This record gives sequence, C-alpha cells and structure tokens, in this order.
Amino acid sequence: MPEVFLATFKVERGADSIMPDGAEAAYVTCFAGGQDYRHALRECAEALSNDGLIVAQVLEPVQAMDVSQWQSVVSENWPDLAAELPDQTAFEAVIAAGSVQYGPFGAVID
Repeated sequence: MPEVFLATFKVERGADSIMPDGAEAAYVTCFAGGQDYRHALRECAEALSNDGLIVAQVLEPVQAMDVSQWQSVVSENWPDLAAELPDQTAFEAVIAAGSVQYGPFGAVID
C-alpha cells in the first residue's frame, strides 16, 4: 500500500482564505503521498498556499502511515468529526490523485 506522510501546520489567514470564519490562525494536519517526507511537505505547503493560507510553522514530527490507516487515524484523533471527513475509499482516491487531504482545523490559543 502507498505511504502517506502527515504533518501538522500552524497556518494564518491569507487572501481568499478557506480559514473558518472568525479565525486568524489555526492548526491543521495535512496528509499527502510522496516519494519522501520532503516531497509531501512541499505538496502540503503548496495546497495550503493555494487555499489562501500562510504557513507559519511546521510542527514536528512528520509521520508516515500506510494509506489504509486513515480510518484508524480519524477514529483515534477526531472521532466526533468522522462524519465530516472522507471515508477510507475517498481518502485513498485523494492520495492516489496526488492531492492533499486536510484534517480538521483547530483553534490557536495564545
């Protein structure tokens, strides 16, 4: 099965941002396939930028998972939001297409 890399980014609102209303900054975990984590991070940063978000920070560690583990990741991290996230088949299609999947956006509390 293909390998997927996941990294959490701190992002800030940019022009034409998809950032949820009322938020100026957020944390979001991005999932992308790639030959290595550097490639996946570039793909994530580009997708975030295309969605009007400014990358303020990449949190460590960057992790790797098998594409088949998506439902487990959702169940462990965001069980209350599972219905709002892609199912296993849809996630695998996103990754196979070379696209980036976002997890839920989380508030930044300073």
